[in-house]
Amino acid sequence: MTQRLTTRGLVKRYGSTVALDGIDLDVEDGAILAVLGPSGCGKTTLLRLIAGFLVPDEGTVSIDGVVVADKHRSVPTRRRDIGLVPQEGALFPHLDVAANIAFGLSRHERSGPRITDLMDLLELPRDLAHRRPAELSGGQQQRVAVARALAPNPRVLLLDEPFSSLDAALRSSTGRSVVNAIRASKATAVLVTHDQDEALSLADKVGVMDRGQLVQADTPNAVYAQPASPFVASFVGEGSLLTSSIRRERGVAYATCSFGELPLANDIPGDTALVFLRPEQVVVRPDPTGEALVSSVAFHGHDAMVRLVNEQSGEMLSARVDAPVMPPVGTRMAVQLRGSALAFPQA
Repeated sequence: MTQRLTTRGLVKRYGSTVALDGIDLDVEDGAILAVLGPSGCGKTTLLRLIAGFLVPDEGTVSIDGVVVADKHRSVPTRRRDIGLVPQEGALFPHLDVAANIAFGLSRHERSGPRITDLMDLLELPRDLAHRRPAELSGGQQQRVAVARALAPNPRVLLLDEPFSSLDAALRSSTGRSVVNAIRASKATAVLVTHDQDEALSLADKVGVMDRGQLVQADTPNAVYAQPASPFVASFVGEGSLLTSSIRRERGVAYATCSFGELPLANDIPGDTALVFLRPEQVVVRPDPTGEALVSSVAFHGHDAMVRLVNEQSGEMLSARVDAPVMPPVGTRMAVQLRGSALAFPQA
């Protein structure tokens, strides 16, 4: 597919602080990329460079194969054909919903069906058209902000943590509505977020950032199931990193940790490694002779996350159990590992 947005070797410094350190990124035409990472990793700086609010110290930003920014020149934001949805929506308080959506449209387009079409697309009732932003819920305000950004049919839509101020239920429904609208509009989008569930469930591709670097960019399934580093493994979803010894038998590598043994999905040189296990790979049952103790239980309604500690090694392991059978803290448990584990070199 055609690459709509590309960055190569993108670097941005603030004094002695390197905010971005050589970012290479490709976003295909019509795809939604979620950029995920902890606070201060450079997500918003990357978005601002793509938008044209900042100039790179090194590297390039290209849209449809045309360089729009390098260290020598930067095409103004208004000429990049980019739509932006900021964190708080930033609607014009003195304009009603229809006027906010129409802000970037020509006079002819404002008199056509574009505004109502976008309201329908974003599941905004038409009777909201003449209300001011202050009369809307938080989720409705964000949908209006997305409609305004989509109205001129931008080549790239940038969303900077647009759902962070919403409660969990509203965040989920608004996110689905917005993504459906983006897909229906066939727009290319970059969504910056710190919410793992949001990134994994809404995007076609997830880019994980750490300390100014893009450490992995792949499909949501690949980022979750095949993390490229211990950081990605620990940051995206629940999981445990355990010190293990490695043995090889008939071409198969096995990892032995303090909770048991299981085959490796990938072999690495050496006889020791860090192995990574997801909670769904851990099966537990109460056993007075078990090797692990329940140290904490986090109830999530449909299930519970149980943290186990091995008395001998002191290592911790997470397991997911059905809520009706969650064990109390202090229960001694037998542990069974299933599937295969990912191995990483020990630091």
